[in-house]
Amino acid sequence: MIENKTEPIVEVETPAKTEPTTNPVVATEVPRLYKSFKTEEDWNKYLDGALTQRMEKGVLDKLGAESVEEIKTKYSTAIKEKADLINKNLELEGKLATIETNTIFSKYNVPETNRNDVLTLAKQKVTADVNLDTAVKSVIETYPSFINAKLNFGTGKADPKIVSKEAAKADENRLRRAAGLKPKL
Repeated sequence: MIENKTEPIVEVETPAKTEPTTNPVVATEVPRLYKSFKTEEDWNKYLDGALTQRMEKGVLDKLGAESVEEIKTKYSTAIKEKADLINKNLELEGKLATIETNTIFSKYNVPETNRNDVLTLAKQKVTADVNLDTAVKSVIETYPSFINAKLNFGTGKADPKIVSKEAAKADENRLRRAAGLKPKL
């Protein structure tokens, strides 16, 4: 039979830490000049990270920025400013078009109540060769009832005292024919 003997636990004193030497020739701490890797996978990860940082740094230097966030901020601000300029440009173009059409309507004495109708018909006649002014003139010549007065197209001025009932009747008959109805006599 085997006896179970237990050995007593003995406490051992650990040696005290030694103070670094003051000898200038012997270095007390060696600077770490390299990084050790346990596996090739660790090495590859390190290389990928280092290359990525170097490429990012090169791109950031070319763009004149310190970080990717700074670039995002710059470009989002630039995009917003460009969008604002485009919106302002469209707004100004709309105002200019409104002024131009109002000028043309004033030139041919088209009353406010008929301007939308005249503009709708005139837009259908506008092409690369025909501008809005010519199209409005053509619409008014075709449908003189839109201005409720006869125009002298040589001067572009209307005589408001003369109202053409024949022109109104002719317009109505043209519209009836276009709708497939018989004209009034």
